[in-house]
Amino acid sequence: SWSPDYYLDMLYAMGFQTSDPSDHMDTSSFFLERRYGDAQGKNISVLYHEVDGEDIAEFESYIKQNTTLSKIVLLGYPKTMHAMYSYYPESMEPLGTNSAIVDLDKIRDK
Repeated sequence: SWSPDYYLDMLYAMGFQTSDPSDHMDTSSFFLERRYGDAQGKNISVLYHEVDGEDIAEFESYIKQNTTLSKIVLLGYPKTMHAMYSYYPESMEPLGTNSAIVDLDKIRDK
């Protein structure tokens, strides 16, 4: 399953927890961010953004204008993932059927 809940369950199983309430997330930025940490002090951010089907133009525009992220794990709908693999095959490292590590620098360089 590609469901984000599956991946959040994996984080919880690895001992990560969050203290930021989901109903108070900042909606003014492109991504909604949830921060997680574990007892050893490791931190991870989960970024959410809904991409509708094959229309990845808004996502591409954001990535090309914002250089703070270099790699992300992308979970997406099948049509969205197909579009990403079609336009940016060299930037995608498959993790599962509907997930991949995406090298954003390769998207920016194209």
